[in-house]
Amino acid sequence: TMRQGSLFPPEVTGNIPRITLLGNEEVRIEQHQGVVIYQEDCIVFRTAGGQATITGRALRFLHYSAQEARIGGGIDGVRLEGQGRNK
Repeated sequence: TMRQGSLFPPEVTGNIPRITLLGNEEVRIEQHQGVVIYQEDCIVFRTAGGQATITGRALRFLHYSAQEARIGGGIDGVRLEGQGRNK
């Protein structure tokens, strides 16, 4: 949902992460604020509203920049903690 008076959705203005899951082999996360944990079975990103955790097997970065990251491997799950308006 867009806030009143805003021309752009929050994921464009950098307020919330945008996470795209491509099957179970790739995850793309935009608007992250850095990596907290990087292990072969778990990668945790800091975001404006909390943390985004990617779990799986043989996880590796396909691309990493300040704007976005792409992770490849056997993706088992994506979890958002601390996200949402009521937290």
